[in-house]
Amino acid sequence: MTTEERIDALEARYEAKIQDLELELHRTKAVNEIQNLVGSYALYYSAQHFNECAALFAPRDDVIVDLSFGEFHGKYGAERVYDDDYPLPTGLFRIHSFNSPTIQVASDGMTAKGTWISPGIDTEPDESGEKAEAKWCWIKYKIDFIYENGKWYIWHIYAYGLFNCDFYTSWADLPERPLYRDFSADFQNPERGSKPRPDRDPHRIDWTYSVHRRPILEPEPPKPYDTWE
Repeated sequence: MTTEERIDALEARYEAKIQDLELELHRTKAVNEIQNLVGSYALYYSAQHFNECAALFAPRDDVIVDLSFGEFHGKYGAERVYDDDYPLPTGLFRIHSFNSPTIQVASDGMTAKGTWISPGIDTEPDESGEKAEAKWCWIKYKIDFIYENGKWYIWHIYAYGLFNCDFYTSWADLPERPLYRDFSADFQNPERGSKPRPDRDPHRIDWTYSVHRRPILEPEPPKPYDTWE
């Protein structure tokens, strides 16, 4: 091998090493950027700035927002769920924090998967608007992310209920709720600020606590992976 060939080989090796380090730096920074993204979602949601929530979702047709009452598709679906123009009663107040993050960024740095446990409170006014009911609302979340145009976005979000009960009632005293529920009566009732109709009806078990049920591992913590499949 000539001197020139050795130099070319070293340059190629160093270039590959630099690319590997840049990718590893990108993946390391991604974890913090994703946590900031989820934290922003939680703050916007608690302040009822729903258009800002919708802006955190990727501008793609394969976006999924999967809630207990159904599944919404695409960027437009996210905008229907998170809509500042949808009427909400005064006195409605919700805080859903995101704890116990488990985040895996793909080896190629283009997607990521995460899970969170979300202890939350809901405050819902009655029909008179003079009184409100305080509730516990605990949820687990699975969220997928995608990196596009130099920015991380929420790609898919799945909510898994744990329990929802009156503040003064123990969740252990709640009546057992069916694993599959009919939400049709809840849709499109603007006087109560109720739910928009989903693109797909509920299609998975709606597990909530019961003295007769064992906990289930859903969602599972994400495992390391190379690329989205």
